[in-house]
This record gives sequence, C-alpha cells and structure tokens, in this order.
Amino acid sequence: MTTQHDLQSSETQMFTTLMSLEMTDRDRSPRGGWKSDTRLEVLAHEIVRYMPELAQLLVQDGKRKLAA
Repeated sequence: MTTQHDLQSSETQMFTTLMSLEMTDRDRSPRGGWKSDTRLEVLAHEIVRYMPELAQLLVQDGKRKLAA
C-alpha cells in the first residue's frame, strides 16, 4: 500500500523533474528560464491535478494582487 510519504516523495520528484528538463518547444527560453509558455502550462496542470489546495491559494492570491 502506498504511504503518504511515498506520495509526497513522488510529487516532489515530479516537480523537480519538470523544472530540470530541457524542453524543446519553439517558445523555449534559455535553459533554466521560466518564460516558456509550455513549461508553465505543464506545471499549472500538474499543480491543479496533484495539489488542488495550492492551486486554489494561487488563484486567490493572484486575484488579490490584481485587485490591489
């Protein structure tokens, strides 16, 4: 049976892998950059899928900053 620790470890590994991959999309920024729309879309999808509470907090904080 999968433990909570195993799930957290695999989620951490997934985010680490996403951040370290060199993507070959057309809009790719220099290696390690965050300007790639594709990379941001993949990361956003994974946050919503695996960490919905964090996604909701990010939405609320973003709305608060835009309203300020």
